[in-house]
Order: sequence, then C-alpha cells, then structure tokens
Amino acid sequence: KSYHRIEPDVKNNLLEYVLDNITSLKYVYLAGGEPLLMKENKQLIAAIAEKNPNCRILVNSNISEIDGNEIYENLIKLDRCEWLVSVDATEQTYEYMRWPANWNTFHTNLLKIKSQVGPAKIGFNMVVTSINGVSIWDAVDLLLDSGFKEDRISLLLYNNGAFDGPWDIRYMPVAYQKQILNRMDKSKYKNLPGWQNVFDYISQLVYNKSDWPWKMLDQLDKSRNLNSQTIFPELYI
Repeated sequence: KSYHRIEPDVKNNLLEYVLDNITSLKYVYLAGGEPLLMKENKQLIAAIAEKNPNCRILVNSNISEIDGNEIYENLIKLDRCEWLVSVDATEQTYEYMRWPANWNTFHTNLLKIKSQVGPAKIGFNMVVTSINGVSIWDAVDLLLDSGFKEDRISLLLYNNGAFDGPWDIRYMPVAYQKQILNRMDKSKYKNLPGWQNVFDYISQLVYNKSDWPWKMLDQLDKSRNLNSQTIFPELYI
C-alpha cells in the first residue's frame, strides 16, 4: 500500500536515454494514464517521425481529447502506428463507467480517427463487468455496424476473471447472468477474440451473494451526483 513516484529527474533521464537511442527502437507501446496527454510523448513521437518512421507504434487511448492535440496529429501521420481504443459501453452507460467522459465526444472522435487512419488500424479492448454485462453488446453492435473488424474487438473479463472485486459478474444473481448469456449468445459475436472465454466463465452460473457492487454504485452515485438505478435498471430488479 505504498505509491512509488517517478521523480522528475529520473523521468527526464529516461526520456533523454530513449531520445538518444531513437534509431534503435523497433516497437513502442504508449499506454497510460492517457498517452495523448503526456507531454513527454510529444518529444518522443516527433523524434520517431524525424529519425525512425518505420518504428511500430501501438497507442492505448480513450481518444477523449484529440482535437488540436499535437501528439495525435503526429501519430496519425505515421504509417506503422495502430490504435487500441478503450470502450465498454455506449451513451449514458459509457458516461457512468468512464465518468466524466462524454459519449458524443467519444463517438465523434471515433469516427474521426476511423476516417483518418482506417478501421484496419484500430482495435478495441472491451471489459465485461457486472454492470455492463448486458449493455456492452450494444457497444459491440455499434462497432460492427460502423465497419470495424471483428478480429480487432477483444472481450476481456474484469480482472481476467481471476481476482476478487465488486465488478465481477459472479456477484450478480443467476437470473442476471442468464440474461447476459442470452444477450451474447449470437453468431455475430462468437468470432470475437475472448468471446468464448467470457461465455464459459459466465456459463458456470456461480453466484457469490454480496451487496458489495451496490455499495460501490451508491458511493459512485453520491460522489458523481448520478443515479445508477436509472442507468442500470436491470441490476435493481
């Protein structure tokens, strides 16, 4: 339970080392936080563009802020740059889960990046949790209907189904788990990476009865001035 900070001089030394060896880079993975908001990435991407444009880059981003973003503008000019977008829901469910993000902004940005780099260079990590187990498939439908490739839409279990936590599906009643199974059991989803793993996990219908998820939702409601009962009515039946 201790937090280790990267001191400014260490960060600067690391950046300097990378920039000094920029021509040796073969693959760069930009993650976060949000990599489009990290000022060090501005120097890094500018250096790659100038001295090593064949370097492969994968950007893991929520694409919440791309307008007027110099890092973004430089990245989309690189032929070997691909994107891994984080999204787990649509509309008000998206805004609750990724508060204070705005769905319309995200959707606009998604269509913009698709038009600029093409759908083949964009992948998605989608986490199936106790609160979006049913609604996440609306987001999958939107991506498929928008022309994104099914083999680039990866489904993951919360904590990979291996760790305790309030958003594990097994804290939901069996009836809700069956509702998820019914919603996801469609041929158009079955080739998505991770679909079988998610389906098999839920199919065990294990119910660890607890009020933990609802306590967490209550805390989030109060801190964000939201109402989870109107956003996730299926959880309160």
